[in-house]
Amino acid sequence: MDKRTDRQRKIQTFVSAILVLIVLIAVLHGGTGDTGDQSASEVATTQEQAALDTGSESTEAADSTESTGDADVSASVSASVSALDPVVQEDSKTVQIGDCSVFLTATPDPEGVTISLDAAYGDLDSAQLSGTTISVAKNGTGTLSFAAPMEGTSEMAAVTVTLSDAGEESEVLLSPEIYYTDEQLTDLCWNAGTFDAVSDSVDYHYRKHHEEIHADNLQEYLEDALDCRTDVLENPGDFTDHVSNGEIPAHTYRDADGRFIILTDEGDEILSFGGPDNE
Repeated sequence: MDKRTDRQRKIQTFVSAILVLIVLIAVLHGGTGDTGDQSASEVATTQEQAALDTGSESTEAADSTESTGDADVSASVSASVSALDPVVQEDSKTVQIGDCSVFLTATPDPEGVTISLDAAYGDLDSAQLSGTTISVAKNGTGTLSFAAPMEGTSEMAAVTVTLSDAGEESEVLLSPEIYYTDEQLTDLCWNAGTFDAVSDSVDYHYRKHHEEIHADNLQEYLEDALDCRTDVLENPGDFTDHVSNGEIPAHTYRDADGRFIILTDEGDEILSFGGPDNE
């Protein structure tokens, strides 16, 4: 009886131990599963957020790059346009004639020269320039214009104004200067080509081609050339092109109106610009 009871107790103890073990395993398995699921969920969420962040950063970087590119293009165009204004050096003189003191200033521009007169200490009977005559009252001002289109990258005018007052006459020579620097011409996207300087190339091609494109002065020619280059870069389909036969690797582009421009393969710099059927 005692042996049987002892055996039953051992069996019950063994069964209880198994049940406890099963419960522990179930608890441990359930906890681990939840933790695993949670970790997997957290990892997935983290990866998704990282992907979103990366995408957002990439988009922002692309937007930033695009904005920077637009700014660079705008800055380049702005610099080129500002380079279209030539350097101007006025010439001024003060002349005493009759009972009048006259201050004269000659100011050149791409179309000609303007003479400003400022009279003091009496009336100026007359001031004459190229067949045009004006009179200037005491403490008054007047202007005379002289048509002289700019036809070279560096020009010095020689303008003679004839002054008359109280029976006296005097000729006043004024020599203003107007020019483009090589730096400006480079900003306007010109290349020296086979010439010693950019200015030499511009002078040559202006003299050869400006009448073909109806440019009245050098500034107009440079502006038209710059506009044509921009058209080629922005609307290449509007032009036919072929390899240029010059010493510098380049292509010639021609539009439907016959206007042509030769641009270097490296940097798209202008080697020549002109009108129909003339390269």
